[in-house]
Amino acid sequence: MTDKEKKHVDVLLHEYRACHMNRDHYESVKWMIGSIFIAAIFTLLGLSFVEKIRYSPIEVAFLVTLSFLLMIIWLFVNEHVRWYVKASLERSYEIEETLRASSFDIGLHKTIRKRSQTSGRWVDIFLMVVVFGACIIRLHLVYDLFVHLYIIPFMGVCIVTICLVGYHMHEVNEFWLKTRKQRTSVTKQ
Repeated sequence: MTDKEKKHVDVLLHEYRACHMNRDHYESVKWMIGSIFIAAIFTLLGLSFVEKIRYSPIEVAFLVTLSFLLMIIWLFVNEHVRWYVKASLERSYEIEETLRASSFDIGLHKTIRKRSQTSGRWVDIFLMVVVFGACIIRLHLVYDLFVHLYIIPFMGVCIVTICLVGYHMHEVNEFWLKTRKQRTSVTKQ
């Protein structure tokens, strides 16, 4: 192996390490922020059961709305950070392929890709459905709407809509990133 090839391999290995560090950083930041938001969401929902607030529809509606807004904000933060994690993983895959082509036995991500894995997006969707369901049930308890059966199909439609929006949120984020890149390239020219 020539000096030039050794330097190229060293650069790839440093970049590979940087990809791992970047992915770990953004993944841990995502869940640190998530733990704060999720705790706040359920705390606000819990506050709506406090004796002084329990029967006040306006205060309960405010707490429930705030809980749901925090959930939406966290999902947008989560989706924004997911792009960085995904980019780091993709680059790690590319580096592994390059190193394997140079007869280095490196295959961490190849092994991970072979395993069938469920998407982390389903965790987000499940959490969103739980929070939305809890918000709707809490509003029902304060407004005593369980006697109206028409609300049950409405809840089902809302939950399905939220699942679809959550599942396709990454497409919206990718479109936004493409548009931002195009605007940036136009202004540079």
